[in-house]
Parts: sequence; structure tokens; C-alpha cells
Amino acid sequence: MRDVTGQRWPQAMLAAAIALHAAMLVSLFTGYLNFLFDDASRFSRGIDFYGIYQGGTYALEGHTIYDWAVADTVPYSTPYRYLPFFAHTVGAAFNAIPARGAYWVWVVCIELMVAVNAWGALRFTDAGKWRYAGAACWYAFTPLYLEIYMGQWSILMATLTWWTGLLLVRGAPIRAAVPWVASLLVKTNSALLGPLWLRLGQWRMLAVAAVIIVLLNAPYFLFRPDDWDTFLRLNFGSYYGEEVRDRAVLTISGDLSGKAFVRAVWFAVDGQADHVPRLVERAYLVAIVGASLAATFLPRRVDVIALISVWTCVFFLGYPAWEHHYVMMLPALTLLIVARPEYRTVALVVFVLCASPTPYALGELAAGDHPRDPLLSDENYWPAWASVLHHASKALPVAWLWAVLALSQLAPAWRSRVDKARPV
Repeated sequence: MRDVTGQRWPQAMLAAAIALHAAMLVSLFTGYLNFLFDDASRFSRGIDFYGIYQGGTYALEGHTIYDWAVADTVPYSTPYRYLPFFAHTVGAAFNAIPARGAYWVWVVCIELMVAVNAWGALRFTDAGKWRYAGAACWYAFTPLYLEIYMGQWSILMATLTWWTGLLLVRGAPIRAAVPWVASLLVKTNSALLGPLWLRLGQWRMLAVAAVIIVLLNAPYFLFRPDDWDTFLRLNFGSYYGEEVRDRAVLTISGDLSGKAFVRAVWFAVDGQADHVPRLVERAYLVAIVGASLAATFLPRRVDVIALISVWTCVFFLGYPAWEHHYVMMLPALTLLIVARPEYRTVALVVFVLCASPTPYALGELAAGDHPRDPLLSDENYWPAWASVLHHASKALPVAWLWAVLALSQLAPAWRSRVDKARPV
């Protein structure tokens, strides 16, 4: 007799994921999930989308797009911090309709991207029943709720990275370069895949990508040279600016990166510390980037999916990463689940941990009533154990995945050297 249950569980899992996703969408209107998340508890719906919209407003007005003042066209906003090209194209296009309506148009666009990505897992992978698990990943992911709530653009980056990976796996590097270059024009973090392209020998493509980025953005900075400094400070200031020595500023419950976890542990161990020594942070970053470069260039065989995942993890371990940013982990995790059985178990475990809400609500419960200040993180009122647990919930799973993948890539090269060193 045919095992009907065994045939239907993958479809049932996908249906359950879609139902969970629908429940998250309901919270956009009711807010019943907001207490689980830092950003949703502290900021108004759509605030990040309005930052892009505001950048488009200022671009159309010929004003500096990096002005911190809130434009009249939006109810509230975060500062625009992306490349000029994005403000002059996507941001300006959304200005064709009022800001609140434009936000809901963007929500519809997010839903379409999620559906297309899930379809890609079903249609363009040879994973059998596991392709349904890959499709379900795009729906059953709570950081996606924050992505939609904030009106963020990480899902666009995730979509472009997902299709870059799918096309690379199918042996089409030239076509794969199109979504990757497009991602560089949205956010610059996808430049971390540059070493992979170098490893694949795509020098000309990298040169063309660099020319495109420069031609589409340099004219703005040539006419507004002061904005170049603002752009660098907004996005990379923590790496080259003066060391911040203010524990209240450095304690950020919204930042769920590896750096933030190191900071939380440091402050828990040294209750009097007001900062983490720059030498410690730099040694941490050098170790991660150095090991990732070794995993990319030392092995004889190139594992595209493993390396996409390694460099995706590098972003979350070494750069400030808010919870909604974890949507950008979806391409790496989904590719591992549908196309790398040897990593499937660890990828599934990491997916579940990243897909679950952080212990933010537990930290708030432990803190009790405290003042609310949009410029001061709630974490400043938590006990040390709550801070460490909160940051560990996302950073440690990513660190584990990164270590497994990097070591698996380095192991053959290490064994080869050991064999050569043995006396005959």
C-alpha cells in the first residue's frame, strides 16, 4: 500500500508555513506580535521604508539625500543611508504616490518576492521532498515579520542573492552576475561575495561591476563631496572612527551581530567596562575574515553554496545586524537545505533558531517598568544574563554554521598538507 502520509507531509509543512506567515501579516494591523521584537516595540510601522521614500523626495528636490531632518512627505523616518542611485531610482519612483500608500505597495512587493523565491525552491532545485522545506523557509521566518513591519529592503537583497546562488549552481555565472550587481546597487553588504567571484576566476565581471557602481554613484558624490563622508560614516564609521566609550550607546538590543554578542559578554564579565577594547574587536574581525579567505582560496574544489553561506555569515558576525537583517540568511540556509545534504541537519537547526523570536520579551520582563527612549536601547535596563542570552540567540547559531562550513572547506587542504609533510 502506498504511504500516503509520507507523500503528503512536505506539502503539509509548506501549508503550515504559509499559515504561520498569514498569522504574521495579521499582526501588521493588530500588533499582537510586536512585544516579541525590539524594533516593533520601539518604532512605528514603516519607518525604514519612509527613509527610502524620503531619500527619493530629496533626490527629486535636488536636496542632499543624507539630510537627517524628516521630510514633509513622510510621517516619520530613519535617515537615508544607501547609495545615491537607489534614492534617485526606486526612492524617487515611490514618490509618485503618497508615502502611506507607497508603504503598502512595498508590502505587496515583499509578498511577491517571497512567493517567487519559494517557487524557485520548488522549480529550480532537484531536492525531492526537501524542496518543499526550502519553499517553507521563505514563509516560516519571524524576522520576515519585522522586515515587513519596518518596510525594510533586506528581502530584496535576499531575493537577489538567492537567484545569484541558484544560477551559479546551475552553471550560469554570467547570468548570476546580473542579480548580484543589482544587489550592490541596493545595499553594499553583498560585496562580501567578491572573494567567491575571484575564486571562480570572474575578474572581468568584477571589473565591470565596479565600473557600473562607480558610474551610477560617483557623479552625485562629485557634486556633493561632503555627502561622501556622511555615507562612509553612516555605514562604516564604527570601523575607522574614534572609539566610542559610552556603555549606554554601545548597548543595543536591536543589534544581533556577532560583534554585539562579544560586547554583551564583555560587559557581563566586566561590569565596570564602558567599551570593548579596539584590539579585541579587530582581532575578532581579522580571525573571521582571515579564516573565510582561507576557506575560499585554499581548497582545490570550489563549493559555491558553502562559500555563499560562509560569506553571508561573515556579514552577521562582523557587521551591525538588526533582527530584520536576518532575512538575508535565508538564501544561504535554503540553498544548504535543498542542495547540500551533508550540511542539511546543521542548516535546519540554525534555521529554526534564526527563525524564532529572540528572548527580547524575556529581557523586558526581567527589567520590569522602565523609561522609553527611542535613542536609548531597552537593553540598558536588563540584567547581564538577559543581554547575553538575547544576543546569543542569533549570533551563536550563525557562528556555528560559519565554523562548520569554513572548517569543512579547509579540512581537505589541511589533510593534503599533513600527508605531504609525512616522511616517506
